[in-house]
Amino acid sequence: MPQVTIYLDKKTALRVAASARREKVPVSRWIRRRIEHGDSRVWPEGFFDRTYGSVRDAGFKRPAQGKLAPVDALRP
Repeated sequence: MPQVTIYLDKKTALRVAASARREKVPVSRWIRRRIEHGDSRVWPEGFFDRTYGSVRDAGFKRPAQGKLAPVDALRP
């Protein structure tokens, strides 16, 4: 299997090591999983199709959203 060297600042390296320990996997496997699964901040495909309307609590109310600030129109 090919090997890759990456350079991390100390703070990031400590976060990676702590996360790998929590998941009980080697750091290299933890990093590989993150690369394979892409950016974890992206919603998985079909997420909203599977979850929209899933709250069946009649007491659940959407909180007030407030007013949006006006914005300039985009110009080409």
